[in-house]
Amino acid sequence: SYELTLLDADGQSVFTTTIQLTEATEELVWGEVAVTNNDCDTANGEVNAMVSGGVAPYTYALGETMNTDGTFTDLASGTYELGVIDANGCQLSQNITLQAPDEPQVDLPDTLALCGSESLRIGTAAEGTYAWSTGATTDSITVEATGTYSLTVTSAANCAVTDSVSVSEGEPPVA
Repeated sequence: SYELTLLDADGQSVFTTTIQLTEATEELVWGEVAVTNNDCDTANGEVNAMVSGGVAPYTYALGETMNTDGTFTDLASGTYELGVIDANGCQLSQNITLQAPDEPQVDLPDTLALCGSESLRIGTAAEGTYAWSTGATTDSITVEATGTYSLTVTSAANCAVTDSVSVSEGEPPVA
């Protein structure tokens, strides 16, 4: 422990206090830092950080947000600086990146021509669940009529992408 005395301009004691410093038995180090990435463009990512050593209590910071439990929620994708400071002022920091999953790649042609009594097969290789404007739930459909057909593909991470194709009547072949 240390005694701190504040003196005035004449050298007279105006304030005295005792300061107790606790020495850490172990160095402050990162424990588990768990990152839960967010879904698509939804800000629902999470970071849970733990440290060991140093002197409790600890104050954690992620960007401008501070707390004492190391849990940060409702995070958007991006890179954040994660920091911690213990009761003695010892600090650690590291960068944490939350990533959004990739959206399904759906690329239907803008237009297709339907000639005579033929039918067209329209589809995608994108992975996920399928919802066509016709009500079909398969990766492809066969059409026999003109019109606009749209497809929504939803990935396992709940990312949804919609694309459409316009089917028009084609020109008959020239003899």
